[in-house]
Amino acid sequence: MRDLRSAADRTPISCSELIVLRTKYHETEAETANLSTQSRTMLNMNLKLQNSASKTQARALDLELAKIEAKVAREQVEMVEVSFDRTFLLVAYHS
Repeated sequence: MRDLRSAADRTPISCSELIVLRTKYHETEAETANLSTQSRTMLNMNLKLQNSASKTQARALDLELAKIEAKVAREQVEMVEVSFDRTFLLVAYHS
């Protein structure tokens, strides 16, 4: 049995088998490189999407803050108007 294994181990690979193995190897390498490129592309797209979502959220927060600031300013103006006499306001506007 040992002699049979030794003989089988020493059996040379035919040229056509070697070509097939090399072809499969190169195909696998090309596929791996392609998948790696696709993975990097997907990661880059995901980062761009996250960045865009963050910017959109920041804009929404800025808009909400501006609305709150405008509301506070209106309330302050209303408080000032109440504290002044109506006639004072009329004189101030006409002068």
